[in-house]
This record gives sequence, C-alpha cells and structure tokens, in this order.
Amino acid sequence: MTLWTVWSQLFYVRHQPNKAGAAMAHIGLVLAMAGACLSDAGLVQKEIGLRPGQQETLGGYQFVFMGTTPVRGPNYLADYAFFSVTDDAGRRTDMHPEKRWYARPDVVMTEAAVDSTWRRDLYITLGEPLAQEAWSVRLQVKSFISLLWLGGGLVVLVGFWAVGSRMWRYRQGTESLRATGQSGLAV
Repeated sequence: MTLWTVWSQLFYVRHQPNKAGAAMAHIGLVLAMAGACLSDAGLVQKEIGLRPGQQETLGGYQFVFMGTTPVRGPNYLADYAFFSVTDDAGRRTDMHPEKRWYARPDVVMTEAAVDSTWRRDLYITLGEPLAQEAWSVRLQVKSFISLLWLGGGLVVLVGFWAVGSRMWRYRQGTESLRATGQSGLAV
C-alpha cells in the first residue's frame, strides 16, 4: 500500500508539476503511517529483574547489566546504570539509563537510554530497585522508527515550503500592482 501511494503521487506530479507540494505531503504522511505501523508490529520488549553481571537476549541483541552508581546532578540525585549491548554481528554499544529523584517537588523520574539507527531503536528503562542490588528493567527493540520521523519531517518541510511560496507569490503580486499604479482593489 505504501509503495502504491508513493508511486501514484510521483506519477501525479509528473503530469501536474504544480501539485508537487501536495504530493510530497501525502508521501510524508504515508511514510509516517508506515513507520508507526511497522514499529508497532516489530516491537519486541521484555520486563525483567537483573543483577549486576546478568545478561538477557532480546531481538538479536544481548543486554548485559553492569550495575549502577549514585550520581549527583544539578538538582537531583540519580542511580546511573551501565549496560553493554551487543548485536549478532558483534557490534557493541554502551547505554546508560537513570532513575532520578528530584527534591522539589518530591518526584521520581526515569531517563531512558536510547540507541538509534535508521533500522531500529533500542530502549532501556530502569524500574524500581529490587533485593540484592537487582533492578527491574524494561528492554525494547523497535524497528522503523526512522520512517516515522522521516515522514513527519517531510510533512513539516512541505508545510513551510507551501507557506513560504504563498507569501512569495503574494509579494510578487503586490509589487507588480505597485509598478502598474493599481491598488488591487476591485471597483
């Protein structure tokens, strides 16, 4: 369906070039919808308890929990977690989610660790501390999030283009009226 819509919009523009903005906006909308559907369909997640040194495999990635350390921020205290993530090809990345405690107001916030590529996003979120240095952890692998951003960005870009071109055409019209000495008002 996505390919059909994109192809039909490109065909439409080929025969009516002045409709390029509308076609690009439709393509952006279709890409965003495809990204939302594919990311939801490809979502793999797991909520587990991990102790330092334990590992979990999810969606072709091996997540190793290395532990936490207390950290003081400008207006909060946090438990800063260390995770090492390795994919099937052996590529490794480090991720650091946090559990933050703000004194005023008395609020606890979770800062998820995110690692993004054009094909997938990895999310690690710290839950509550458990017994014996263990933490509850949510691991997520989401596919095609980049399509959602690409589509949304295209729609916004085309919106700015449409507003800018309309303003430019308006200015061109008023300048040509001034040059001919007309007011532009109908009598």
